[in-house]
Amino acid sequence: MKNFDTNRFWQVLKWNLITDKHNLRSQVLLMVATFFVIQLLSVTTFKNLMLQPDATDVLFGLIMSSSMGFAMLCYYASGFLGNARRKELRATVLMLPASNAEKFVARTVYCMVLMPLLVVVCFFAGTGLRMLVQLLFGQPHVISGFSMFFTSEPHFVLYMSLFHLWSLSVFMLGGMLFSKRPFIWTVVSLTALFILIGIFAGSYHMFSGHTIGHSFGFKMSSEMGRITMVLLTVFNFWMSYRLFTRLQIVQHKWFNV
Repeated sequence: MKNFDTNRFWQVLKWNLITDKHNLRSQVLLMVATFFVIQLLSVTTFKNLMLQPDATDVLFGLIMSSSMGFAMLCYYASGFLGNARRKELRATVLMLPASNAEKFVARTVYCMVLMPLLVVVCFFAGTGLRMLVQLLFGQPHVISGFSMFFTSEPHFVLYMSLFHLWSLSVFMLGGMLFSKRPFIWTVVSLTALFILIGIFAGSYHMFSGHTIGHSFGFKMSSEMGRITMVLLTVFNFWMSYRLFTRLQIVQHKWFNV
């Protein structure tokens, strides 16, 4: 069997969509409703439902909606195994007539491309519903707020894109590592890691009187930060693939290792 065949890849991707289609319908409705409620509450209250909202309120609603959307993306990335999390479905995945590379790339496209696109579509749909409700309540000047929300600064866009990709790769790795509640345990692990780093940096500064960057004679530049983020993202994808190739029908109760 070839290590990667395009036709088999498309078949596996189609299989992922078919097996999840019933969940996708309810998830789409839930996401649209969530974005709609968050934005509507940001621009209206029971007391000023008929008043014109301030542009700051609209921007706040978009920021809160985007934060919720980012959390949804991380949740879907942590569910990378998805239809292979239970033993019966994992056996089905392992017996699919496709290579590990085809299965892994198909699931990556599903979680990292298709689901983000779906979240973005639901985000715009929720915004459209909010604007429609404002019009129905007689507000004369309804704005989407997207012109305030998006920036044309290329460095900022690049950095945020890399940060989002790195974040998704971290939760993807967490989904491959943890068998039970991968999203929660990934969040707990990241929180514990950042706390340990903060304690170490604070202790080093307390006893030496210098920051870690000063002691090594360099300042972290934005260029170095982007390179580091790219390297960490590549490592997360590589490690996730390595764990994926080690999947077995009977896994450890808590960890997929």
